[in-house]
Amino acid sequence: MICLSAWKTSSTPRDIDATFTVISVYYDTTFNLARVHWSYDLTGATPYAAGSLYHGDLDTILDDTSSVIIGEADYNYVSSITQKSSVR
Repeated sequence: MICLSAWKTSSTPRDIDATFTVISVYYDTTFNLARVHWSYDLTGATPYAAGSLYHGDLDTILDDTSSVIIGEADYNYVSSITQKSSVR
């Protein structure tokens, strides 16, 4: 359980179940694809295997001399207006 500050009229923190992943992605010039260099989540596990393809729109920021660190957060969000739930 991670405590994140949630904006409300009272601006009080609340507990939110969330998972976080950090991924290093590089450009594979041999196949012209984005690949995972390394990844870790909150438990220290590696959710993306090294060398696996990373499926994201990185064409405009990656070239053969660069890499990028990506942070992913997944949590259940319920809109205070519509009361509809979705995963972010």
